[in-house]
Amino acid sequence: MSLDMESVYGAVISIINNRIGTRLSVMGGRPSIIKAKSDAARPKFPYATVDIVGIKDTNSYLTNKYTNELGQEVYETHKSIMVAISVRANNSESYELCNDVHKAFTFENTLVYLQTQIAASVRTTEPIVPILDALSDRLQEYNTFNVVIAMVDRDVDTLSTPIENVEIGGTIKDPSGSDQNVDITA
Repeated sequence: MSLDMESVYGAVISIINNRIGTRLSVMGGRPSIIKAKSDAARPKFPYATVDIVGIKDTNSYLTNKYTNELGQEVYETHKSIMVAISVRANNSESYELCNDVHKAFTFENTLVYLQTQIAASVRTTEPIVPILDALSDRLQEYNTFNVVIAMVDRDVDTLSTPIENVEIGGTIKDPSGSDQNVDITA
């Protein structure tokens, strides 16, 4: 099982929805929380975006290796996943909504939710940063912050199955003419 990015997106979107969903515009019957790199139409203000902007190994390329009950090798690495969360609204409302989401990543129920839903924890929450966006008719400010989520990435090497028995047979050719048949079973 490699990291499931859709589950990470889903968990973060759920946290945003629980915190400020009722104060966002509605698109398709749901609060307007979208992936930042989506080519779908942008919703009306206010809305939130989520983007996975980086994944890195935390300690080293490999933190654990073991053999599972099927005899397959399992490799574990500790990953840090940086998620950018942005809220776009009118200038003052954008900061207020973004700050409410930012605070949610310190709440016990959010931390328990991340642990139970995607086996993750919050490593750090970075400060909120205002971004000025030049629109065709006005300047618009939106607010964004990054949260770094820690997860264990497990990969099963399905190609490394245990060898139960090996049988090899053949003939050893001798130039003198005394060939020998050889059978090996292990």
